[in-house]
Parts: sequence; C-alpha cells; structure tokens
Amino acid sequence: MLFFLGYIAGIATAGLIVAALAYFKSPLERFANEETKELHNAGPRPRGAIYMPRDEADVARDRVVAENRARGVDTPVGDLM
Repeated sequence: MLFFLGYIAGIATAGLIVAALAYFKSPLERFANEETKELHNAGPRPRGAIYMPRDEADVARDRVVAENRARGVDTPVGDLM
C-alpha cells in the first residue's frame, strides 16, 4: 500500500515539475540565450598571423625551377634536393 502511495506521489511530483518547466520554457530560454550571447563575445580576438620565413633550401629550389622554366626544360626531382 505504501509502495503504491509513494509511486503515485512520485508521478504527481514529476508531473508538476514537467508542467512547471513547460510553463516557464520561454522565459528560461530567453535568459539562457542572453547569457550565451554575452559569453560568445567574450575572450581574446585573433589578430594577425605568423608567417615562417623561407629557408635557404626553398630559395635555392625556386631558383633552379625558375632557371629551368626559362630554358623550357622540366626540372628533375634530383635537382631539387
């Protein structure tokens, strides 16, 4: 008997909670969206970029490719290493 009484009380409590959440759904969502907007705009902004300088090997490869292109010849892979 007490089990069924507890079961009914639990269902009634859960029903009240669901009804309250359904009733206050719109104000709760509005409040949550306002907080989300504030948090979304917070924090550091990315500025600029980091560019790695080209090393001498890249410059030498580009020079070899440019010379061969000027002569109209394909550059062999062995010349690029």
